[in-house]
Amino acid sequence: MSGNKNKSFNLRKHHNSELIRRMRNGEPLNSIDSKNSWYPPRPIIKKDEAEMARVYGAPVVEKSMEPGVKAVDEGDGAAVTHFRAS
Repeated sequence: MSGNKNKSFNLRKHHNSELIRRMRNGEPLNSIDSKNSWYPPRPIIKKDEAEMARVYGAPVVEKSMEPGVKAVDEGDGAAVTHFRAS
């Protein structure tokens, strides 16, 4: 092997040996703390009913509030996304 390939091979071999040692000792293998990659949940955005009424000409009611709630309970996600003007 050339010098550069030999160096990278030795680094990888050392890294793998360290992983095996840590596994045998029962140490965690995380490279980063999971909380460092955690994003807080997005806030709930409330609809501006006055603006919705202005755009659609009438109050807008979610379909899931109508008798079709059974479809939502059974996992029909599309039932939640449809709106109608009342």
